[in-house]
Order: sequence, then C-alpha cells, then structure tokens
Amino acid sequence: MKKVLALAMQCLSFSAFAQNSPVLLGTWKGVGHTAVAGAGTFHPPEAGKENNLRYRNVEYVLVIDREEGRNFSGYLTATSKKDPTDTNYKPMILGTFAKDMKMAFGLVH
Repeated sequence: MKKVLALAMQCLSFSAFAQNSPVLLGTWKGVGHTAVAGAGTFHPPEAGKENNLRYRNVEYVLVIDREEGRNFSGYLTATSKKDPTDTNYKPMILGTFAKDMKMAFGLVH
C-alpha cells in the first residue's frame, strides 16, 4: 500500500483571484532546504551516513498537467547537483482549491 503524504499547500493565498480558479498548468520550480535523518522520499541513503543528520538543498519541480474547475493534478520530481537524489521517483499530485479560492489542499501519492 502506498503512503499518502500531506502536501504543504494549505497556506497558499489566492485572494486576488476572487472566485475564479487560478491557472496552475505548467512547470513550477523551487529550492527546498531539507534536513534528512537516514533516507527520505527524494533522499536515498548515502554510504556511511545512514544514521547521520544531513542538510541538503534540493530543487523540486512541480508539474501541473491537468486542471478542471478547482481541481488539479500532476507530479513532483527533485534534482540536486551536489547530493544524490532519486530522480526516478515521481509521485502523483492531486489537489483542489477551497470554495473561497483562498486555500489549496493537496496530496502526494
């Protein structure tokens, strides 16, 4: 059974969009500064560092390839030039905006 993780999209504010759904289609990139103990979703274990706390800078790429009304879907990937990263892991993103269009909720599956 696959684990479902909560996506940190709960505090997005889109008040400027009023009652219209924002257009999210496209590729969104950002750098995440992450602390990892052991192995994580995008952070494979590193030889000799399995039990050590590691600090990593990883570029996350969110691709939204489908929208309908308040709902959207796509996938997430990550890369890092400095640290090993599982670039084959592409979890599905499923999300929706609240009725007031001021919050979005999503899941990484």
